[in-house]
Amino acid sequence: MGIRLRDVPIFQNLDRVDLAKLVPELEPFSYPQGTVLFEAGDPGDRLFIILGGTASVFAREEGGEIRRVASLGPGECFGEMSLLTGAPRSMSVQALTDLRVLCLKKDRFKRLLRTHGALAVYFAGLLSSRLAAMDQGAASEKVSPEGGVEEIPSGISSIPTRGTALAAVERLRNKRILGLLATGTVCAAFHVYFRSKGIPANQLIIGELLFGATVFWVLDLFSVHAVSVALPVLAVLLGAAAPRDAFSGFSNSSWFLVLGVFALSAAIARTGLLYRFVLAVLQRFPESHQLKTFALSFAGLLLTPVIPSSNGRAALAGPLAVTMGSALKYPEESPGAVGLGMAALLGFGHMSFLFMNGTATCLLVRGLIGSPGGPVTWGSWLLAALPLGLSFFLLSYAGISILYRTKEKGILASETIALQQRILGPMTFQEKVSMLAAVLSLAGFVAETWTGVNGAWVALLAFVLLYALSVLDDRSVRSEIDWCFLVSFGALLGIGKVISESGMTRTLAQAAAPWLGSVSEDPALFLLVVATGMLILRMALPLAPALLLAVLAVEPTATAAGIHPLVVGLVILASANPWFLPSQNLVYLSLLAGTEGKLFHHRQTLPAAFAYAVAVYIAVLLSVPCWKYLGLVAR
Repeated sequence: MGIRLRDVPIFQNLDRVDLAKLVPELEPFSYPQGTVLFEAGDPGDRLFIILGGTASVFAREEGGEIRRVASLGPGECFGEMSLLTGAPRSMSVQALTDLRVLCLKKDRFKRLLRTHGALAVYFAGLLSSRLAAMDQGAASEKVSPEGGVEEIPSGISSIPTRGTALAAVERLRNKRILGLLATGTVCAAFHVYFRSKGIPANQLIIGELLFGATVFWVLDLFSVHAVSVALPVLAVLLGAAAPRDAFSGFSNSSWFLVLGVFALSAAIARTGLLYRFVLAVLQRFPESHQLKTFALSFAGLLLTPVIPSSNGRAALAGPLAVTMGSALKYPEESPGAVGLGMAALLGFGHMSFLFMNGTATCLLVRGLIGSPGGPVTWGSWLLAALPLGLSFFLLSYAGISILYRTKEKGILASETIALQQRILGPMTFQEKVSMLAAVLSLAGFVAETWTGVNGAWVALLAFVLLYALSVLDDRSVRSEIDWCFLVSFGALLGIGKVISESGMTRTLAQAAAPWLGSVSEDPALFLLVVATGMLILRMALPLAPALLLAVLAVEPTATAAGIHPLVVGLVILASANPWFLPSQNLVYLSLLAGTEGKLFHHRQTLPAAFAYAVAVYIAVLLSVPCWKYLGLVAR
């Protein structure tokens, strides 16, 4: 573009990362002298920013006379009034000289206002000054009363009234009361019946708590986090568990590992290091569509152990895939665009299970499963996950390539990426510290077997480093670390230990033996049943509760059948991300939000959702011989 966007007044309050991400949205245009860019009464569809030349702004008097209102030069913008008010253009603009401009479409402009308060303040001031500069005739032109900086989104006919809101609250309250009464009645009946069968009281109470929690999770009566925290609290209050067991999850090394991982993810995302890495990968993209999508997926796979947040990676991958689709000139919702979106989902989201620190739910499974033969380390996890992960990755990529074949031959605009890299500039001190922390953490995870130092303490050391050197401050620690998940995580680990210590898993194994006996004799068939059960369970339950119930229900039988708990955990994790319904998969929702509907709509991805399930099944079958060779599955 040959300009310094930082010198444009409207961009001066954006940080370098946000400005670099904005570059692909800016469309350059050139107009010869005398060209009328728009006239009064035209609909407002974009903002213009002058790069070079001069534009004149004209107003039409009541008598029909045309009057020049202003002349605008480089760095100034125009066309914002109708975008802000929703009214048609109130003035006409003509190129006084040869004119070069950047255009920003209306939807992107409004998103910027919503996410950057400084821009909203700037344009509010600009709007006021321009209204004040008009003469009485121009100023008397009425602005649509429906206008305003914030429009009511299409499809919403009115803002809910206070009475409507109170009615919704009342319905939720009644639903909760009915749910509590019904669940309490069923649990009381279960208690009387099974107590007469000689089931220990503590096991009965824990089972009833799990049953009630499942009902609340399925019906969404209460927050997932609130229900999770209630489990250990009620287990203690009802005398089913000692406090040291019920709340042991908060002293578990996995809890501290997740804390360190969240801090590292926050630092890398906020410093722009992750975006810089992705731009470097994009700059080296090969020419064919198949190789572009493969490189996109593979880039996400490489980032997984470094940026251990699947939602965070997916949130970044959405705008990245949109940038690629725009640069390659793929039409929205075309096969090429959908293929890019699904490739991003695969690499940046669904390969988390390959690494122990790939996402927080991997660490939850690690904390829930047993570890015969020694603790599960980063290296032993990777070794066990490689057969399943590589098979699943290649099968999923093949499915995406077949389902979303394209004849379009886009050419990646290298000058756009070069401009983004110039805006980012040299690596900052914060980026260097974040990279050091990421390398330190990854090295600590890999070397855990040889050093004997738990990876959790290495991750916490990285957290301390980021905090001490001001990469993270008090505000970012409060707002950019998912403390709700951390509290739920500790609670679920604690209730998992309570269940194990109570002997309930042995009871479940004995009860399930007649049903799963024949299936457990064939490890491949047993693991396929586990994958199917998890896919079904995820139709009703959120991810973390589904993982808790699946691991606790399956692990005892699997261990008795000679299948290592880690193998069971990996199969459960690999099959835990369906998106037949968008609400099933938070990673998919993060990607969908990041693409803003510019690549695909949900129905277009349903073939890929079914291909995902097929890929899981085939990958499990291909992995069983490898697991037998590694001694993780009985021969």
